Amino acid sequence: SDNALTGDIPDSLLNGTNRLGAVWVNLSSNRLEGSIPGNLDEFTNLYIDLADNKITNILGSRFCNQQHGEWMDGRVAQLSFSCDAILCPPGTSLPSGFQLEQNKPCLPCNDPIEAQYFGTTECVLPAKVVEKLILEFLYENLNGHQWTRQDNWMSDEPICRWYGVTCTNHTSGAADHGVVSVSLQRNNLASSASPSTISNLFFSLPSLESLNIEGNDVPLSFEQIGNLTKLQSLIVSQTGLLSLDGIGKAKALRELHANNNALAGPLSQELFSLTKLELLYLSFNKLSGSLPLEIQKLTKLREFYISGNDIEGSIPTQIGKLTELRALAMSANELFGSLPNEVQLPKLEYVTLFGQKGERRIDGSLLTFEESPNLWFLDLSSNDINGSISENFLKNNVNAENKAVSIYLNFNEIRGSVPIALGRFSNLDLGLAGNMIDYISPSLCDKDHRLWMNGAVGIVGNCDVILCRKGTYGTLGRQRDSSTPCLTCDNSEGAMFLGSTYCLEPDGERRILEKLYAETGGSNWRVSTGWMKEKIPICQWYGVTCFSAADDIGVLALELDDNGLVGTAPSELYTLPHLKSISLKENIELVVGFDGIENAISLEELYLSATDIQSFNGIEFAPRLKELHLTNIGLTGTLPDEFFYLSSLEELYLNYNSFSGTLSPKIGQLKNLKYFYVYDNELSGSIPSEIASLSTLEDLVLAENIFSGQIPVELSSMPNLRLFSCFRREKAGPKLEGTLPAFDMVPKLTNLWIGHNLIHGTIPAEFLSSSHDIEVVSLDHNRLVGAVPFELNRYESMPFTIELAGNRISELPREMCDNALWMNGTVRENRCDAIMCDVNSASPLGRHVDDNSECQQCESKDAALFFGSTTCDIQAEERDILLKLYDSCGGVDWEVKDGWDTSETICKWYGITCTKFNTVHSIRLGGNNIRNTPPKELFDLPDLHVLWLHSNPITFRFVNIESATSLSDLRLDATGMTSVDGISRAQSLVDLNLRFNLIGGSFPSEILKMTNLKTLSLGDNNLTGTFPDDAFASLSRLRVLRLGSNQLSGMLPSFRECKSINVVDLSGNRMSGPIPDTFFDRTSVNANLFIDVSDNQLSGFVPLELDRFVSLTLYLRENRITGIAKELCNNVGWNDGDLEKFGCSGLLCPPGTWNNFGRETQNENTCIPCQSSQNSIYYGQNSCGDVTLFSPTSAATVDKLQVGGLWMIILSPILLLWI
Repeated sequence: SDNALTGDIPDSLLNGTNRLGAVWVNLSSNRLEGSIPGNLDEFTNLYIDLADNKITNILGSRFCNQQHGEWMDGRVAQLSFSCDAILCPPGTSLPSGFQLEQNKPCLPCNDPIEAQYFGTTECVLPAKVVEKLILEFLYENLNGHQWTRQDNWMSDEPICRWYGVTCTNHTSGAADHGVVSVSLQRNNLASSASPSTISNLFFSLPSLESLNIEGNDVPLSFEQIGNLTKLQSLIVSQTGLLSLDGIGKAKALRELHANNNALAGPLSQELFSLTKLELLYLSFNKLSGSLPLEIQKLTKLREFYISGNDIEGSIPTQIGKLTELRALAMSANELFGSLPNEVQLPKLEYVTLFGQKGERRIDGSLLTFEESPNLWFLDLSSNDINGSISENFLKNNVNAENKAVSIYLNFNEIRGSVPIALGRFSNLDLGLAGNMIDYISPSLCDKDHRLWMNGAVGIVGNCDVILCRKGTYGTLGRQRDSSTPCLTCDNSEGAMFLGSTYCLEPDGERRILEKLYAETGGSNWRVSTGWMKEKIPICQWYGVTCFSAADDIGVLALELDDNGLVGTAPSELYTLPHLKSISLKENIELVVGFDGIENAISLEELYLSATDIQSFNGIEFAPRLKELHLTNIGLTGTLPDEFFYLSSLEELYLNYNSFSGTLSPKIGQLKNLKYFYVYDNELSGSIPSEIASLSTLEDLVLAENIFSGQIPVELSSMPNLRLFSCFRREKAGPKLEGTLPAFDMVPKLTNLWIGHNLIHGTIPAEFLSSSHDIEVVSLDHNRLVGAVPFELNRYESMPFTIELAGNRISELPREMCDNALWMNGTVRENRCDAIMCDVNSASPLGRHVDDNSECQQCESKDAALFFGSTTCDIQAEERDILLKLYDSCGGVDWEVKDGWDTSETICKWYGITCTKFNTVHSIRLGGNNIRNTPPKELFDLPDLHVLWLHSNPITFRFVNIESATSLSDLRLDATGMTSVDGISRAQSLVDLNLRFNLIGGSFPSEILKMTNLKTLSLGDNNLTGTFPDDAFASLSRLRVLRLGSNQLSGMLPSFRECKSINVVDLSGNRMSGPIPDTFFDRTSVNANLFIDVSDNQLSGFVPLELDRFVSLTLYLRENRITGIAKELCNNVGWNDGDLEKFGCSGLLCPPGTWNNFGRETQNENTCIPCQSSQNSIYYGQNSCGDVTLFSPTSAATVDKLQVGGLWMIILSPILLLWI
């Protein structure tokens, strides 16, 4: 039994056996056909088991009678249906294949076709029926009617004649079962069912050995692939495949093609259990991580293709175990380091490792490949291989005399000569352009090598077809044919090596560096050692790094950090051909642009933090940029889309700027991004879920922005994420809320910082369940409730810190208090208090950290009701606080008081707006006859964001304002305020309006400590005194400054430290002196500026330096302006287009004229001449006053205007002066 016996049962079966005795025969579970031999009727006591064969006749009339009653242990006589004791009839079945007991007869099948033979043990459709049904289902679910080819499908033709179907041992196609191959590649298949449904259909074809669905939209899943015990070839390239999970069950697999799919993350360990695998194709996916050492298990592998992924690290020496390997393709990954000697495998024929994408690439010396005699193709181009080519290179190659060999080593750092030993090759295509080759023997270019370079040596007859000679160049670094000769450089040093692809200008690199020196104030640099010294090679100049310090060419890096560069960096820097890194950070007066960056073909690193970036136009064309540092450059507006087109970018640092708006979903385009830092900006809205598609991302720092909403659950499934930071300690405004994601599929997470938000709910039991190296988790000052999950005790033996203060935690597992390494080791001494203060106790930090933060027992049992409390104060009910405001501030006399002091919910009281948690968000009671002093308890409202009490006769005090940590908008204008003492403690304030008050004296220094301010309105007060030039430098986020109608005096500040500011109103003061040349000189040229300095005593010219701004509204009337540069009058975007229409008069009326606005506008479009001879000599007057033309002041002014001889005075009713 249980074998593969076939054919009919021979008539001679049991001949020579005693027919009168008991005979036992078991032939079950074979493939026997036909009928039971008739000569067996001579046996009187026979037990013959023929179940589970293909028996079509049991000759019942001869065997199923009393003469054979002792057959089958006597059951033929005992059973009602005697034949059933021998075999169940067709259409029925039993597990035994025949009836054993009277009351357990053979059972009918649902369909007779399910049991076509006697002795069926299970009702199943026959293989040919099953296969046809499967194929029909596949047709229906794979868009069959739209297939490119569908010959015979769904017809009455045998399935083995259907297009793409091959059956076993039936080359004629007449058979109707036994499908061994399905080949439907590029046939417009498209799945309308789930991947598992389609996969299960394919994997139910019992005899399938080969499946090819390449180029169809049919992503499979491999959970059931183990059903195909004979599957040897699986071709699923370009199908949208997402995962290889389950592939390890295909134990017979010899060939796997999965190119051009969506596979991501590390290589599946299941691949390495496929020990019969010979061909493995995984190119052009998003696979990452290093090449696992387990690759050595695939000892039968002959071809391994994994190009176009993100595989990183060095090639492991274990690759030397793949002794059968013929082809190795790992190009366009992120491999680095030297190639191991073990890669020189004995049967290797084809190797391509060109163009590694990482910060580091393949380097080290060129291997000789002496131990790979069959090698005929090698491509190591566009890497960092250095040194010379050994004379033993390809020494033992068997193809030298009789086969074409291709060797490509272009664009590396190879030096020296082309080995003469390569002359033994008769047909060689050799790529060496873009290296530092200085010699090739003419013997390699003679008639004996006429087949070299695809026959070009024989046609052209010189070495230029291998490498352009020195002093010449070609786009390929060589002459391609007789019609494309190498071109001669204008200077002999323009191409110093053989195989150049471009020409440097005479002293090109030196001239570019000299231009940098000249245009950025080189003589005043802090360090300029070697610069501009003719006899010192540029590679020895300070901050310049080259291939060799002895060279005078080949600049690789330029590092001039914090070196006093002033001016504009020349765009020619981007033409330095070998430049990989530019670092100009901390030169705050250096303007850097990106015009021409597309020429920086080698540039990978750009460090420009704390420089003056005025526009990002062009940066998207940087061809190889991987690292971009733009910290503290003071830019505003939305994140430029240009960033999202830097496809090779791996690191982006944008900390300490004022970028606003939402974070674009386009960030998901940066598929190579590893580090994204945007700390301390003004980004708002929700965190885009697309960021979770960045499978390579390691550090995600979004802290101190204004993100709100639910943290995307997708962030819980980022395979390489180590750091996620989105805390909000300083800034007011909407915060993250919703429930806490589990972060249960982030195995590399070490730091999680999301404190000081509004995240609520419990901490999930599965929180951090996959993170094995977690170090710090900061969840403090949220709204988490319930218990700390005991499951976190999995980290009991690790140095683990979890910040939970300021939540509503009701239970802390006491086992955690024994974890001596927790909380920086403080648990050892302070036990549970080191994690969180117990209920009814408190500490300013919510836990015991040091001697200044011990947990103190509260006096009241109603205080500190949760673990981790930061105060013993009993929190007043919000209703009580509002009632105190009502009672103490004359509520009964308020103009409007609907709902106040009633049983109505506080969220319906007039002027009150609540959060979705029914806590007070805003109090807007301006102009409501509120009197007296508002209570300090107002600042204890935990979610108070907006407080408007303007236009009320109140006496306001800032006592306790530090408690209002969410307060962002405060309006106290027109309240009679005289002092702002204590206001600096309101660090969360963003918008502050104190206009129309009685605040006097010099500008309040306290306000300069409020670093989060964006809008500051102090106009119409009694401020006096002067400003230092850097007065507002501390308010780096300030955008709107309104100080009009005070009595401020002195020089006008330059505002050069306020890069974010776009509105300044200093009108109606006593500012004097000229407008500084540095006025807003660090503000972006694309900023939309509004500046009102009218009605002051400013003098002199309107500075030409303002011409840099594209859009500017500038009000200057009623000053002592004596000149306007003509260039300013061409700015069509100034003053809402008035300059485009009226020229200079759209900025200021000329001397001797006037109108109400001091300039021509769309509404008042004429500057009116003064009638008297005693007219104004200044620009921008709004009246014709009694001014003496030649007063001492005006005479001095006239003298000053005679610079250069270009001046004109008309002594008539009108004085015009145009400079």
